Parts: sequence; C-alpha cells; structure tokens
Amino acid sequence: MRGMLGAGEDDNVESLEPERPPAKLIPSPPSEQVYTPYTDDPDAAPEDMLQTQRLLMDQQDNQLDLLSQSINRQRDLSLQINDELEVHTGLLEELDTDLGHTDTLLSGARRRLDRVAKGAKNNGSAVTIGALILILLVLIIVFKT
Repeated sequence: MRGMLGAGEDDNVESLEPERPPAKLIPSPPSEQVYTPYTDDPDAAPEDMLQTQRLLMDQQDNQLDLLSQSINRQRDLSLQINDELEVHTGLLEELDTDLGHTDTLLSGARRRLDRVAKGAKNNGSAVTIGALILILLVLIIVFKT
C-alpha cells in the first residue's frame, strides 16, 4: 500500500502492519535435565556396575510398558475410527442410491409437467376460440329475446 504513493509522499503515512518483536531462533534450555549423562567410573566394582545396569534396564522396561500401553490405546482408537468409517461409508452409499432413485422420479415428473404445459400452450388458442364462441352465442340469445 505504501509503495503506491510517490517518492517522498509516504513520509507522514503510518504503516497498517503492527510492529512485531524479533523472534527467538534458539529455544531456551530446559530448567531440569531430562537424562543424566554417562560417566565412566574405572574404580567401580563389578557388582555396582551390574546393579546400575539392572536399574537402567528396569527403567527402560517401565518406559517400554508405558509406550506399549500408549500404542495399544492408539490401536483401539484406530479400530473404533475404522468401524465408524465403515458405518458412515454404508450410510453414504445408501444415501447415494436414494438420491439416484429420487432423481429418476423427479426427471419423470418433470417430463410429464413439460408435456402438460406444452399441451396447454398448443390448446390454449382452441380454448380461447371456444370461450369466445360461447360468449357470442350467449349475446345472440340475449339480444334476440
């Protein structure tokens, strides 16, 4: 919009676009660590390392159990959505069939109405002539008596 004005004419014209603060490109680091970094302890006893490994495996098993539960919920939801889609597909197919039948009936009715309108148009002059003859006969009878 501002480019439409000539050079120097847009000095006193305010912009319609609001000023936006500059966006942050680097996200702020999380306040707490999600994991503990690996540290190698050469002085650790084999029993301590075995206990640490078992603890890590137990934590991973718990996380895998949670992941498995989440995936099972997603599977159940997907199956329910599939069932709903099948029901709706059937309903839409039935509706399509009914609409096709209704279209056929309406086309037939329209053709019949067109024939009646065409017949009335063609016979309109005959009806008018008959009505005028009838009026003429009534006038002749009235004036003769």
